[in-house]
Amino acid sequence: MAAKGRLFKLFWVFTEKFGVVFLSVISFLVFAKLLTPTELGIGIFILSIFELLSFFYSSVLDSALISFKKINDRLCGTVFWSSMLICALTAPILFFSLHHYLNDPTLTLTLFIAAVYLPVQISTRIHIATLRKSGNFKSLAKRTLIGKVIGMSGAIFLAFQGFGSLAIVAQAFIMSAVSSLMLFVAHPLRLPLVFDKTLAYDLLRVGLPVSGKAFSFKFFGNGIIIAIEATLGAAAVGIYNFANRLVYLPRDAILGAIVNYAQPVFANRKNNNQDIDTFFVDATRLALFFIMPLFAGFGIVGPELVSLIFGEKWEKAYPLLGYISLVVAASFYFIFLPSYLVAVKKTIKGMIGEIVGSGIALVAYMLLYKYFGLFSFVIGLMLRLFIVCIVNFKVTTNVSQVSFSTLMVSFLKPSLCTAFMVIVLLVAKQYLVGVVSLPELIVYQIIIAVMSYLTLLSIVERRFVSNFKGFLSRK
Repeated sequence: MAAKGRLFKLFWVFTEKFGVVFLSVISFLVFAKLLTPTELGIGIFILSIFELLSFFYSSVLDSALISFKKINDRLCGTVFWSSMLICALTAPILFFSLHHYLNDPTLTLTLFIAAVYLPVQISTRIHIATLRKSGNFKSLAKRTLIGKVIGMSGAIFLAFQGFGSLAIVAQAFIMSAVSSLMLFVAHPLRLPLVFDKTLAYDLLRVGLPVSGKAFSFKFFGNGIIIAIEATLGAAAVGIYNFANRLVYLPRDAILGAIVNYAQPVFANRKNNNQDIDTFFVDATRLALFFIMPLFAGFGIVGPELVSLIFGEKWEKAYPLLGYISLVVAASFYFIFLPSYLVAVKKTIKGMIGEIVGSGIALVAYMLLYKYFGLFSFVIGLMLRLFIVCIVNFKVTTNVSQVSFSTLMVSFLKPSLCTAFMVIVLLVAKQYLVGVVSLPELIVYQIIIAVMSYLTLLSIVERRFVSNFKGFLSRK
């Protein structure tokens, strides 16, 4: 029953995340067709700023709330009213600052909706944490997907009516408003008007370091958009955003699903005095077997697959897409480390490395863009990954009983299988390009990738299926 229950929860976690990705791809295609690059750029620019702040607040609250053994009314009231107060102070500041910066009266409504989006998005963090902690991922998936469908429908309608950048911001607002309303109605909580200083301190002590790590990457992603626009222009931003979203939409879905599931699992195991070190190593190894080949394979096959769908319009983005996907494939080595750190309440570890890595990546782009153009972003991304991996190795060996050699062994087999698949694909591609049609090339590459990966996997990890079933059966 334990394995079935865990699979059921995983099903709803991944249904939510991949459902959102699928719907996001649909809306992305519509916006790319109906909106001008300027409208698309302005909408993304406005929304990214408010989403950056929302992401920071959410990261502080979510990670901290999961670590609490029990969520009571006093904690609910403290979290809800303090977060609403903070949003009430920051949203108007952002609204007037952006209104002055953009200096375009036609964007007033767009900015206003973006400002209202912030408190609406934050208002249900306590509800979400409660449902995640209780394992009610089905309710979370339903409210997210229903909100996304309604938000996407409204945004597409606005785009067809010629509302431009307003459609992009409206999609996020409608989705958040519908999802929040569903949670308030279906899962009401008592929210007494209280403020507990001790609870607030505990929230910040646990939540801030985790949010700092997550925020550093989010800041890098949004900061690079500003840097590209300032150095290479709006067209380059469009090319970057196109390639980046095609990789990071599925990446964020997978990462978000795993974190949503893993944080309460690690926290519960720690609270119940169960071993989490071995669990951490096994979870990492098994996750890498599934995730790494997906992104590495997309890095090789993706350019042809995307060109078949979008044609020549975005051809400058295709090589960039491949390189980004390959780098992202190597970024999952420490996928469960944030959940582990939350469980042991040592979230401050590694935060400086994340921030420094993001800063160096941005500096690298600014120094190299004259020579490598948009590909200097990939160089910055690789530098960031290298620094973060070094820091994470040190953090893991310091906070756990997991040794460096144990980590390397858990990384070795997934990396070996993935590297073998990539090499076979690259060699086969040399013989196929120009000989077969583009659709045939894509099909052949996918078949070769799957067969080569599974062949080596069956050799180096003969008991993979039984090991995976055994892992799911753990309580």
